[in-house]
Amino acid sequence: MNNIKLLNSISIGTDPGGNPITINAYEYSNGVSGPTLYLQGGVHGGEVTLWVLKQLVTKLQNYKIKGNIVIIPIANPVAWGQRTYFSTNGKFDFYMGKDWNRSYPGNMDGTLSQRISSVGF
Repeated sequence: MNNIKLLNSISIGTDPGGNPITINAYEYSNGVSGPTLYLQGGVHGGEVTLWVLKQLVTKLQNYKIKGNIVIIPIANPVAWGQRTYFSTNGKFDFYMGKDWNRSYPGNMDGTLSQRISSVGF
């Protein structure tokens, strides 16, 4: 996967143990100008999007695309950490009790859920 690089790593706070919580964005490009496609996964902890996006990028290695693809494979690292063998434990913010999708468009000065949601926009 030599055409993919880390585009940005955004810190949204720390977990209760003081470990940083970051959201990583990657860019896939062949260096040919064109439109940008944005792909995001991992809003809920039980999603298999990380695997699907990895498969997509692997397959794209065989093609010369125009433009670039911005990929955020794990848009919600907190929910990803709450998953249990891809069950839906990570569907809700344990602290607020809300579905993670209900925090969009987010606010970088708000709750952890709102900070996570604001990164993709």
